[in-house]
Amino acid sequence: MPAPNTKGIYDDTNDYLSPENTIDLYHSFSGRTDVNISNYNKLTVSGRQSNWCQTGTVDMIQNIAYEQHAICRDLWGGMADDVHTFSPTFVADLRLGFNRYDQYSFQQGQGYDPTQLGFPSYITAASPHLMVPVFTFSDGYAGNAATSSYYINQPYSTYQIFNSYTKILGSHTVKFGAQALLQDYTDLNWQNSTGGYTFDAGTWVKANSTASSPTLGGSLAQFLLGLPTSGSLDIYSPAKDDSWYSDVFLNDDWHARSNLTVNMGLRWEYGSPTTESHNRQTVGFNPTAANQVTAPAEAAYAKNPLPQLPVSAFQPTGGLLFATPDNRGPYTTSHKAFAPRFGLSWSPAALHNKTVIRSGVGIFYYNYGVLLSQQPGFSAINQYVPSNNSYLSPATTLSNPFPGGIQQPVGAAAGVNTYLGQSFSTYNPNLANQYSLRWTFDIQQQLPFDTVMQIGYIGNHSVHLTNSYSLTSLPVQYLSTSPVRDNATIAALGAIVPNPLSGLLPGTSLGGGTTALSNLLRPFPEFAGITELNMNNGDSYYHSLNVRLQKRFARGLQFVMNYDYSRLMEKNSYLNGGSTALEKRVSASDRPNSFVLSGTYELPVGRGKQFGSQMYRPLDFILGGWSAAGVYSLHSGAPLAWGNLIYYGGDLHYDASNVNHAFDTTRFNTVSSQQLSQNLRTFPSQFNNLRVDHTSNIDVTLTKTFIVLEKVKVQFRAESFNLTNTPLFAAPTLTATTSSFGTIGSQTNNPRYVQFGLRVTF
Repeated sequence: MPAPNTKGIYDDTNDYLSPENTIDLYHSFSGRTDVNISNYNKLTVSGRQSNWCQTGTVDMIQNIAYEQHAICRDLWGGMADDVHTFSPTFVADLRLGFNRYDQYSFQQGQGYDPTQLGFPSYITAASPHLMVPVFTFSDGYAGNAATSSYYINQPYSTYQIFNSYTKILGSHTVKFGAQALLQDYTDLNWQNSTGGYTFDAGTWVKANSTASSPTLGGSLAQFLLGLPTSGSLDIYSPAKDDSWYSDVFLNDDWHARSNLTVNMGLRWEYGSPTTESHNRQTVGFNPTAANQVTAPAEAAYAKNPLPQLPVSAFQPTGGLLFATPDNRGPYTTSHKAFAPRFGLSWSPAALHNKTVIRSGVGIFYYNYGVLLSQQPGFSAINQYVPSNNSYLSPATTLSNPFPGGIQQPVGAAAGVNTYLGQSFSTYNPNLANQYSLRWTFDIQQQLPFDTVMQIGYIGNHSVHLTNSYSLTSLPVQYLSTSPVRDNATIAALGAIVPNPLSGLLPGTSLGGGTTALSNLLRPFPEFAGITELNMNNGDSYYHSLNVRLQKRFARGLQFVMNYDYSRLMEKNSYLNGGSTALEKRVSASDRPNSFVLSGTYELPVGRGKQFGSQMYRPLDFILGGWSAAGVYSLHSGAPLAWGNLIYYGGDLHYDASNVNHAFDTTRFNTVSSQQLSQNLRTFPSQFNNLRVDHTSNIDVTLTKTFIVLEKVKVQFRAESFNLTNTPLFAAPTLTATTSSFGTIGSQTNNPRYVQFGLRVTF
């Protein structure tokens, strides 16, 4: 840890400042050729490749424990497209395509032997890839971040065949066709391959289990004691995941009249479940399966049951299911994804053909693509066990973090006993098709001076949106409904009781002689956590009013003005774990007001222009050919994301640009020992009127074209981004117990940036 190099604030935080020097390297190549094979056949072949790498990011503490990584993205793509004209009214298009997106990143410190830090030799022997271990601190040190150590390579490829036909039948233009798309994702992941250890704010250094953690420094104190509060050493198997997507479509553009066009279409789409090439994945969770701890745990609990939970309700059941050659997918998908569309465009003759009315309605499905395989059993997460008696005393320390040894992946050999005592994720077994029902209506009117105005409405209802749900959360009936901290409930749920799982889950934190009472009230208490991915119970509504004014290019001037007033509401997240009730709230993506004005203006100075049309060429070389362009953007900010706070009520006097006092913090309880815990939350997570600072930005460009020779031109460009140097402030700190509560500590945009360029055209 380096010594402080800046003053910081009163509690000795923010006292080290390090420049974040980066190097970005980028190249791009592309090529295309068009071949007229015959008068009826045209072949187009194209290819492209690019690579971007960022290195040298944040060498904050100037050693390999924190010296940051390289992040690279390598893109490849190619396409062969053949257009065949059978007749003037019948054309076919056949296309083959390929894309590959490869993102890989790694941390300096690869090959580092952790025994140099005093770790036991068995870690080096068992690790699949040597590197610096990871240490994560939760309060105030290393920027609230972690030491970094990893290597990840994740190429994603798609292979496409597309075939379409266009047939003109009188007033009908009919288009039909199909495509097939193979999506291929490979994952090579070496994270925590020599161990990762987390130190929270004060589990080991506070007075007792119900006391508050130290205000600052608890995590570093625990690090000095060698007592993490969690950790793991992870061994991941490589995965190669594939999914097929296909669709068939038919569309008819009917020119019913010279001023009326009707569009009718129908699509059928299907996305297959994701499979792993060697069946190295789980395909579900059986909640009623009897595993190896079910019977002995039930017998032990029956001897000493809790008054809150009858013996019959204690059911440590459940187990993972694995892919087989006959059952390779972790979920099923529907074959009934039909997507009709209908639209019309009408220019009423009575309005002198200066008005166009458009409307449409349709269903649009979402392609899930590749859903990454879940690999418990084929990967081994060796859990660090901090305590066997609810943190009354440590079970292990950093000097010997895995006394039982390092377990290697065993595949599906353990069956329903896989990952007992650990956490894992599984997919919703019956994956529904996400889709949006969208409807639009707009009117476009031609105005004088080459100007067009358009007013439109867009509505969208999205159905079967996905979210993740914890199957092992404490049921809400055990939570407190008190509006203030309920110490009695907290103490009761945290009470230390005999553990019926004692000795049944070695190498995990759930197998100690005692446990917290709340652990036994959870569903599936023999697992640390089970998350069901892609629950399909979410939905959202979107409404938007759009006004667009466009002046076409004339006399050197053109501009476009857009204004959107919208609302996006969603029900797709849980306010309380243990409850399937979704919170209805304004979406984090909601931006109710959006205004953009852009335009270009060719200065009327120079030869052939309004002023100086006959000026001498040397003078025109300097004064003529100038043009200016600009974009002004004004957007609402995102809603603030609030935690589980105690709000007293009253006006917050919120000011998103007041960095020292964004809102009235006295409206909240800020005492650490009085914060809510183990309660049924009622305080919403987001409010429509409390948002991050709005965007107000101006970008301008000034260009000058020099005619050097008849066929040689040089263009000079001067560009300024964020011309007014206006800061866009980040969200204020919303953690009530910190000294920075209600203050804003950063901005999210860049300061004014100016660049110059020359372009030669010949």
